[in-house]
Amino acid sequence: MSRFPIFLLIIVAFALSTLRAQDYPIETVVQTGHYAEVTSVAYSSDGRFAATGSSDKTVKLWETSTGKEIRSYLGHTHNVLYLAFSPDDKYLASVDLDYHLKIWGVPSSKEIYDFFVPNDRILSVVFLPDGNSLIAGTERNHAIQFSLADASEMRRYSPDTADINMQKNFGYPTARSVDISNSR
Repeated sequence: MSRFPIFLLIIVAFALSTLRAQDYPIETVVQTGHYAEVTSVAYSSDGRFAATGSSDKTVKLWETSTGKEIRSYLGHTHNVLYLAFSPDDKYLASVDLDYHLKIWGVPSSKEIYDFFVPNDRILSVVFLPDGNSLIAGTERNHAIQFSLADASEMRRYSPDTADINMQKNFGYPTARSVDISNSR
């Protein structure tokens, strides 16, 4: 009986020695990125970067030529809903479900501003062409213009002060058009 285990060991060793490593390649899988669903995507104006926001409360910056994650932006306390790059790609705006609009430095990944709008959830944002301010569309039919120079609210457009056409997309109202020259 003691010969049987030795015989079995010899057979297994012979079988294993005939296997070639290249016949059974080992693939290394590295888990990166978000651990929850991606809820928003934005591309830089030069196409070099893509940003993704997620329900995991993070924003990630990706290099489009390689698909590699460059950096993470941490600081949201709720799901990230919307992203936008500034025209010069120096800033990245992110909006979360907890009434916050954060402005990040793209190269540094540092939070520069955190705009909080109590009782009026921000659902979308767009930088103005000069890159010095941005407009956010809110759940209560407002569009709010913020200054990047001094982190102030410059102007609030509401249905009674400007022409705002609000439309529901996928259950969320979003600003579709704003006439910012009308300051009634």
